[in-house]
Amino acid sequence: MGFKVFESSKSAQSTRNTPDKLENMSKALPKGSTICSCCLNYHSCMPLLRFSKSRLSLGEATIGNRRLLALNCKFMDLSNTRIQVYTWDWVRIDCGSDTSYKDSNGDTWDSDDDYIKTGDNKQVASTSSSDIEQLNTLRVFSEQNKNCYTVPTPTSARYFVRAMFWYGNYDGLSKPPTFDLEFDGNKWATVVTNTTSFTYYEMIYATKGDSISICLARTRDQEFPFISRLESLPLPDDMYPQMRRDMAWFIRYRYNYGADDRIIGYPDDKYNRIWEPQIPPGLDSVTANFTSLDETSVNVPPDSAIIKAVEASATDRINLSFGFDNVSHLDHVEMYFTEPFLETSETRSFNVTVNGSFVNTTTPEYQICTSVWANLQSIGTLDIQLVPTEDSTLAPIISAIEVYTVSQPLVIATTSQNDWEIPDFLGKLPNLRLLDLRDNDFSGCVPQSITDNKQINYMIDENENSSCRKSKNAATIGSSIGSVILLALLVSCCYYCCCRGSKQTDPSPTESTVEFIPAPAPAPVPQVIVQQTVEVHQVVRNY
Repeated sequence: MGFKVFESSKSAQSTRNTPDKLENMSKALPKGSTICSCCLNYHSCMPLLRFSKSRLSLGEATIGNRRLLALNCKFMDLSNTRIQVYTWDWVRIDCGSDTSYKDSNGDTWDSDDDYIKTGDNKQVASTSSSDIEQLNTLRVFSEQNKNCYTVPTPTSARYFVRAMFWYGNYDGLSKPPTFDLEFDGNKWATVVTNTTSFTYYEMIYATKGDSISICLARTRDQEFPFISRLESLPLPDDMYPQMRRDMAWFIRYRYNYGADDRIIGYPDDKYNRIWEPQIPPGLDSVTANFTSLDETSVNVPPDSAIIKAVEASATDRINLSFGFDNVSHLDHVEMYFTEPFLETSETRSFNVTVNGSFVNTTTPEYQICTSVWANLQSIGTLDIQLVPTEDSTLAPIISAIEVYTVSQPLVIATTSQNDWEIPDFLGKLPNLRLLDLRDNDFSGCVPQSITDNKQINYMIDENENSSCRKSKNAATIGSSIGSVILLALLVSCCYYCCCRGSKQTDPSPTESTVEFIPAPAPAPVPQVIVQQTVEVHQVVRNY
């Protein structure tokens, strides 16, 4: 089986890697490095090296004091080192940075330029600088109402995506904005920023194409959207297998129980998740008498999040509550357990219930991480109980938890960088009487300045791919195929109406007509498809 091998960051070529070639590659590595053994047995490896954004596609990882050049073959160190994760197809964007660079972990952070063409780079105020390097710059969008990053997704895997926001009083106004965050035309969250802490949002999402569109949309006058950091990475198929692939899943809570100070993230968590420390009232913090796990069942939580835990006093139960708005929501819960001490004369066993329904009877094992999951519909608070069984001599214990909420049914649509919307100022032109939008594919809704203007007759027929529903005060127009030609026509017509209306002879000296002429036969527009699955109200936690 052949491999795609890219010789440098500037050019790429496809070659077949024979054992001789791989051995030559091994000799070219720095002293003390090697190519993992399964790559020398080249028939056993998968051809999945990629060239993305002009970056070197060979993966490099470290085991002990040895560096390994990974050719998409999973490898394990013989001295019980955990399975490694390859990061060459991760996307890390330091929004607002003028250049790309490597951080202290050797990971590359890109500037915005390859992913978006709009927006301005800014720096936070010197009095608001953060220890997290990427939060000291940001990209702000003050021109268009909606601005979208195009994030490549070269595999068909589900992707973990995180967006982070730190206002940092970059504009000196001390007025942190509120705006919407969207993905592939779907609502992700209403981002509420503040002056004291950063905000982040995470989701797991199965991409529908070769990229994900992450958009920031202005929802309030003079409150301009911004973003500080954007990341995406593919997840293995065996992670979170109970999450439906036709929906997106938004993180609401992820706790590392028993810890009271340190937030765990990458590189401790190989899949870039953030685990917040938490000790619920009335529970005791416990630290295991080992420092690493022998085995993890699913989802690869970091060892450091599992070796600490909280335990009930005596044989009492553990009660955990998670707040939501008082609406129906579908949740996915993952709970993680291990036995922290090897006590041959004691037993620990407890029943897990969620919202009063029995889920599982669990007996944690020493130095092994096991998990219990549940998918359930909730209204308001999510309640979890760990109740000791009759034969248990030890109290219930829990190391970590994740709580996700499902998205609303997804709209499958395309989003372009040229996301043209009808300008609001058209409704304020004093001489405009007819606005013809027929047979064009625009995005968004007709502005209220037009729909409320009783002097303007507007037509929107043949804009089939609607992004919002028609109403009395807002007419819907289709999902966009941005066209510079159409925009130029718009500007030209507006100029004609405003500046030369007095010279018109048709239709009258005081009336203007703006007509959008269809562009020459665009490519077929994908129909907006609403997948009829579980419909819930989206609630997103604002960290």
